[in-house]
Amino acid sequence: MNQPAVAFPRAPHPSQASGPNPGAGLVASPFEPGGPGGPDDLGRSWLGRFLIALAACLAVGGGLPGCTDPPHIPDDIEAFYGELQDSARAFPQVDGAWSQHYGDAPFYGTAFNVRAGLRYGRADALALADASAENARSILRHAAKDPSYFLEDLEQVMMSALGLIEHAAARGEKAPPVEVEQIIDVINAFAVGLGRYVDLDAGQFAIKTYGPTAITAAVALLNLQYATYFPGEIADERTIEARRIVEVIDRRAHAPGKGYRVRPGEELLELYPNTMMMLVLCRLYERTGEVGYIEQAADVFEAIQPLKNRARGGYNSPYSAAAMGAKTDDYSTLSSQNYLTLALALLYIDTGDRRYFDEAIGVLRFIKDHLYDPAQRRVLHHFIDGRIAAPIDPEYFCTGCNFQLLYVVFYLKHHALGASAPGPAEPQSRNSLTPSLGSTPT
Repeated sequence: MNQPAVAFPRAPHPSQASGPNPGAGLVASPFEPGGPGGPDDLGRSWLGRFLIALAACLAVGGGLPGCTDPPHIPDDIEAFYGELQDSARAFPQVDGAWSQHYGDAPFYGTAFNVRAGLRYGRADALALADASAENARSILRHAAKDPSYFLEDLEQVMMSALGLIEHAAARGEKAPPVEVEQIIDVINAFAVGLGRYVDLDAGQFAIKTYGPTAITAAVALLNLQYATYFPGEIADERTIEARRIVEVIDRRAHAPGKGYRVRPGEELLELYPNTMMMLVLCRLYERTGEVGYIEQAADVFEAIQPLKNRARGGYNSPYSAAAMGAKTDDYSTLSSQNYLTLALALLYIDTGDRRYFDEAIGVLRFIKDHLYDPAQRRVLHHFIDGRIAAPIDPEYFCTGCNFQLLYVVFYLKHHALGASAPGPAEPQSRNSLTPSLGSTPT
């Protein structure tokens, strides 16, 4: 990369205070006269919404929902989390690769097990994480030597890089393995060659299913994850590249007030491009301190509200409904709900708005109540036309998505809330948040 390094001012992380701290230490006040977010625009800024909600709580003596009850992981979700951990211990792993992972486990299996192993003192989880990390390195070495493999398995290549970033950070390394450095440079060059918008038939499944906006945003997020974990000159260069990618995505696929489209000219409202961009925008806010990024992330959340299923909870997932044979719009996939919950967690951390945390818990409760099969003690692939996934459906179960769900709850418990637990402390600047881009319609 030839761009000059830039030392970006950082948005504050919650670890610097007793809880989520919206607004402190920002590069510029969102209430400067005449500027975006000024007094006339108070209700539209995320900080304005937070202050309005706070004033309402004070005015009624804490009588609004959430004003007197501090955010916490409810008992039923805690119990669910424990059951999922017990179940995941039995997921088969051979030579570092989990079966039925569909591309997700090289990140989420590695990430959850290394974090849980360190925090909960689980040697078995650390052994699984280390084996998965070695498998991820072999995937990246293969991709670096074989362009056809790189294109064919683009999603697994990216997941492997993300898993190794997480593994190195958790283990206290000062930098990720050299294979990660090399593959990010390859991926960035690949994206630049396509005008920083990855719209072609690469990765047999990912681009066709999730769409070019989500996949391009994943490239930006990969750069930002590196920058979040390993700050320094290279991190600043990767932040610059992420900003440039977002500028292109905004020009090609963003409709103000309507969120992000799967691809230019397609009007389908979908979770993947929008929640992916929520993550990217939050990370850019954290890296640069520019309030416009977090305000845009909040606006994107508002744009996906038509997908909320108020009858049974969760959000509808139109992208693979036809492929699964859905006859109605009553269709939600596990990984799309995970993906959304991660975005909500980061929005809560970056703004302090309790609504995002409560919404995340609501999505987790939908997963527990509608996607979990207690007989098998595992969460299935989707909910469709009033029922849970069945073996006759084209997709049924994904270990990678189950590991992703474990990571979601771990993230809420130990990062968003800063809950104390056995094991070493993890600075907020070292947290991880990445969407699922597996090779099955998750």
